[in-house]
Amino acid sequence: MALLAVGMGSGWIGIRYPEVVENEPLNAPVGIKSISAGSLKLADGRAYKLDPYWPDEDWFKQCVPGTQVEIEEVGGGEVTVWANRPGWICGTPWAEPIRIPLIRDVVYRNRREILTFAIPAADGGPPPSE
Repeated sequence: MALLAVGMGSGWIGIRYPEVVENEPLNAPVGIKSISAGSLKLADGRAYKLDPYWPDEDWFKQCVPGTQVEIEEVGGGEVTVWANRPGWICGTPWAEPIRIPLIRDVVYRNRREILTFAIPAADGGPPPSE
């Protein structure tokens, strides 16, 4: 028992192991119909003009019709566009040379991440709230 305690304290022996969970962090995901020239059209008919000063251009370049986002009202007619970003799992906490899998660590792979701000477009945005 003492040898196990010394091994765990030195980082040579570990008793925890990761269990990666493929999760959906978006509360109300909606499919993307198209993205072009600073505009976003959703599968449910809503349309938005994207903030030209705060886009995540790399992610939008990867988007294809069918990718899902979530729209949240911020106030003043502005909304935030959130996406499900797949993450990578770093194995550093579980990198012991000897691992005895006794305690499971649940690790959620996907993360909810803000992409940009937007305003409803005149050609299909939701009616303004009063």
